[in-house]
Amino acid sequence: MHKSSTDGADALLDDDIPPLPSDDDPVLSSDDLEPTAFKPAATRGTPMASRPNVASLKTPDFSRRMMDLPGALRPHEAGSVSEKTLTVGRDISLSGEISKCDHLVVEGRIQANLEDATSLSVYEGGEFKGRVDVKEAHIHGHFEGDLVAHQRAVIYSTARFEGTLKTAAITVEEGAVIKGTLDPMESPRPSSSVLP
Repeated sequence: MHKSSTDGADALLDDDIPPLPSDDDPVLSSDDLEPTAFKPAATRGTPMASRPNVASLKTPDFSRRMMDLPGALRPHEAGSVSEKTLTVGRDISLSGEISKCDHLVVEGRIQANLEDATSLSVYEGGEFKGRVDVKEAHIHGHFEGDLVAHQRAVIYSTARFEGTLKTAAITVEEGAVIKGTLDPMESPRPSSSVLP
């Protein structure tokens, strides 16, 4: 400890308290200061009073699944979990026959035939060439070929459709490009019983 005189009175100052700056001391900004290294309060082997309980640490939330990602089949489009979905991702090319597939999601390029499926979704940037027979079709990207959509077909503003479309109901957004033929089919009617 050292002694200092203030207005004629002696006062004791703690050695840990730095002296007050004088008018001659340079003024430093936070940019001039170097960061100080973190020093733990306890040395190695010494128990820390504020050490977190490992059991109380939270694990990261991995609830965001593939369905939450853009371009993935949304739950309202997917139906039940037991249905079979094939996703052809971006930068993937596939060709051949597709069978036993309920939902086909195209983000890449595919040249194939798809029969007896529930839905086809060709997303923006995706390309499908071939024949399709589904209940519903949602075209955001490029479709070339023959499409039969028994319930409805939706051609979005970003779509380019070339070929033949046979459907019971169609929605075309402004900006979509369609080259080919449209063959309307009768809407499926609810079954009615005929009384004798």
